[in-house]
Formats: sequence, structure tokens, C-alpha cells
Amino acid sequence: MARAVRTSDEGEHHMQIEIISFGYLHGPVPEAELVLDLRKHFKDPHVSPTLRYLTARDQEVRDAVKATPGILQVVAATITMAQSYAMGPGAETSVFRIAVGCVGGRHRAAATAELLQTGLTAAQFDVTTLTHRDLDQPVVESGRETGRVERYAEVIEPALVALWNELGEDDEFDTQVGAENAAMALVKAGY
Repeated sequence: MARAVRTSDEGEHHMQIEIISFGYLHGPVPEAELVLDLRKHFKDPHVSPTLRYLTARDQEVRDAVKATPGILQVVAATITMAQSYAMGPGAETSVFRIAVGCVGGRHRAAATAELLQTGLTAAQFDVTTLTHRDLDQPVVESGRETGRVERYAEVIEPALVALWNELGEDDEFDTQVGAENAAMALVKAGY
């Protein structure tokens, strides 16, 4: 169901907005018109021993993310983008999806998605859904701790299987291409 949204003096526009937070290490990036990647540019609450095992459900995590330099500016810029999309000709018939990702999906992504929902609502948008895909996933341990090799394998295997499936019976498996695809999968996963 579309909701009325005031975006300009010209009148009201209708557009559904859906927000999903996710962790890059827990699955593919959700399909979205806008993807916010918070992995490299914003401090991770995970590095704090007091916040590591908490989630965005906890006020301490929400406060830490909100206080992170640049986060509120990202939220404001995202609201501006949503307002721009709402002016487009497809706004009345399409859903505007915003995906917000970090490494594990438990801290930055989920808390920022909550801030985004609050900001969009204040800007007269009605967010139809807010989903935290990976909020209840286990804590992602750092590379110095156990489990890193298993996570590499989880990321590389789908890329290699996809490559293998693309090859016909008469094709030879090019190890260089396989290695490049595996490396690209690691980069996409934030390694």
C-alpha cells in the first residue's frame, strides 16, 4: 500500500519505503535502490569489549552509533535521496528499498537503519517495513580469533561453484579466473 509523502510544493507523491539492515558476512547484499556500506568509514562498536556482545536493541549501542562522526550526516543525505526518488515518475508504483550494511549486521547497520526510519518518518515518509536480517546472528569474531578460515571458505565456495556451473563440459577450468573470482568475493565480503 502506497503512502502519501510531501516532497515539494507541487503536491504529494506516493512511494513505499522499505529498509533492511544486514551483515556482509551473513549473506548476499539485499536487492535495493540504495545500499549504504558502513564497514570502512565508521567506527565499529564491535571493537569495544563492553559493546561487542550487545546489539542495536541495546541503548548503549544505539548511542555509540548515533555519536559516531558522520552517521547523522549519512542519515540526512539518505533522506534527501529518498525525497528525490519520491519526485520521480515511478514513485507511485514502485518500492524504494534502502539496504544498510556493516560487517556483522548487529551494531552499525541495525542502529543506522533505526535512525533512518526515525528520520524518514519525521520527513513525512511512512516506512512500510524495517527488517534487521542479521541482528540475531552470532557475533563475528576478529581475524585473530578462530573461525576466519571457515568464513573465507563460506565466501569463496559460492563464487567457485557459480564459476564451475557456468563452464560447459568442453570448457577447461581456468585457475586464474577462479582465483580472481574468489578474490572478488572476498573483497565484496569486506576482507
